[in-house]
Amino acid sequence: MSRFKHAHVMGLIGVCLNDAGSAPYIVMPYMANGCLLDYLKKERRNVVLFEEADDDQ
Repeated sequence: MSRFKHAHVMGLIGVCLNDAGSAPYIVMPYMANGCLLDYLKKERRNVVLFEEADDDQ
């Protein structure tokens, strides 16, 4: 995933795990228009978190 590059996909530098059961830390590049958490909170109704692939197509 860290080598995947696309103009419409946020890059990924890495993931860090602290303790068992705690949330992972996701390391992403600096984005000039703000942080991902703020965007997700603001656009929560327009964000698709999970989408299943259609095998028929």
